[in-house]
Parts: sequence; structure tokens; C-alpha cells
Amino acid sequence: MKFKVDICGTSVLLDYKQLSAFIKAIDGAECVEDKYVGNSQGHNGTNYVRLIRPLSLMDTFRFYAMSDDEYGALQLVTKLENEKK
Repeated sequence: MKFKVDICGTSVLLDYKQLSAFIKAIDGAECVEDKYVGNSQGHNGTNYVRLIRPLSLMDTFRFYAMSDDEYGALQLVTKLENEKK
């Protein structure tokens, strides 16, 4: 089984061990968030201020479990497409 994780618009395929390491590595991490404050009240006359917030895995990343059959089919399609070149 593979897990598809969407990171910055890229779908990354991880096995269970890799996914566990990824989650462990970012557990407790923080992120920078731009908060709308309006009327040029933010930094340098903008409408936003930058804040540090706890990283929420479920809000930041999308996780999808991919069955072995689905992963195998994707490998086959990739192989066939690569052979066309």
C-alpha cells in the first residue's frame, strides 16, 4: 500500500515507513500564516500580518491511501507511457 500526500501541489507517494517518518519529522512544527487585518494595518502598510501558528497536518496536507492494485496499475501505465518515447 502506498499513501499519496499532496505537498505544495505535488502528489508524493510514500510507503508506510516513509509516511510515519514524515509525520514524525513535522509533528509539533510551526507554520507562518498571513492573517487579514484590513485597511493597511499590517506590515509595511499591507492588509496582512504574518503570524506563527502550530502546523495542522489535516489542514495542510491531504492524505490518500492507495491500494496495491491501484499502485500497480499506475506503475503499468507509467511503464507503457515511457516505452512510447
